[in-house]
Amino acid sequence: MHVRSPSNERGWNWNDTLIFEHGKFENTTIDEFRVHAEGVVVNTRTSVELADAFIDDVLAWFFETYDYVVKKYPPIEKFFFSNLEVHIDHDVSGLVKDLASIARLITQKLEEYETHTGEFVPSGLSMNFDPASYKGANPPGQFTIERKLNCPYDQHLYVSSAPLKTDDHLEVLDILDSLLERIA
Repeated sequence: MHVRSPSNERGWNWNDTLIFEHGKFENTTIDEFRVHAEGVVVNTRTSVELADAFIDDVLAWFFETYDYVVKKYPPIEKFFFSNLEVHIDHDVSGLVKDLASIARLITQKLEEYETHTGEFVPSGLSMNFDPASYKGANPPGQFTIERKLNCPYDQHLYVSSAPLKTDDHLEVLDILDSLLERIA
């Protein structure tokens, strides 16, 4: 694994970020592993579950290797971020049919500007929660699904992000696809 660390005369300290790049774990590439004073971040092109297992493995190694004992341990907050490109057989805009009049108005206004885009249609969906209702330090992100940029709509390709583990994200997308099939 390649290590990129702060290079300065004073050396590394806990306020710096230590970055490990292009490593292997369970025959999968770990694109990036960042160690911050307040936590760690793992980026991989596989599943969130694998990144979570990697973090558990690194922490177990650290505690065993350095005989590190945490006497006062605050609860660990884990944040997941899954970003998937998916094919959904049905048009997501079916969930927001009532927005068609707004989409037509946008198209009409653009035509008035002599910007000929073709018809605007709802192209995605996002869901979030009231951040005031979250009691943790760092709220998780929102759920989104939107058409893949620069891709013809008839290909039904979407990009979806969720603050979920990958398997749970896929489960939500399967249920969404079933809902779209029922309303199509």
